[in-house]
Amino acid sequence: MNAAESSRREVSGSALVLVADHARVRLFAVPVPGAPLQEIEDLVNPSARQHEGDIVSDRSGHLDKGQHGGSSAGSEDGAKKHQADQFAKRAGDRLTALLATGAYRRICLVAEPGFLGLLRPHLSTAAQRAVVSEIAKSMAGKPTAEIRSILPKSV
Repeated sequence: MNAAESSRREVSGSALVLVADHARVRLFAVPVPGAPLQEIEDLVNPSARQHEGDIVSDRSGHLDKGQHGGSSAGSEDGAKKHQADQFAKRAGDRLTALLATGAYRRICLVAEPGFLGLLRPHLSTAAQRAVVSEIAKSMAGKPTAEIRSILPKSV
């Protein structure tokens, strides 16, 4: 076996580690179990930091003759949840695309509990089968070494 074949074998057994919250998704490659994390992507959800009113215009507060102003809090909450769900879909699509390259066989998910719940339905069947570990913890803003320390040794 030459060096190129050896390299291909290591890559083909690589793991993907997704570390996420509602505002950020970081994707790491782990070429062999126990190896240091190699950050490959950092996705940001700008709407996670916006106020609800910046996402949805408040038309129901407009007063016409004989009408009372209303609140758009319900639609604002819905818009924020929709944006988070769309970000989870984007993360799931990206995981699926990376898995489809054949370079990765295993996935470890590390996400705040609420985002993990949003992400699961957006994982393809292949991605769901590749998940070897889930950790419900907010780590997206933590240093790489700290993230590595909470992962199973098999990842």
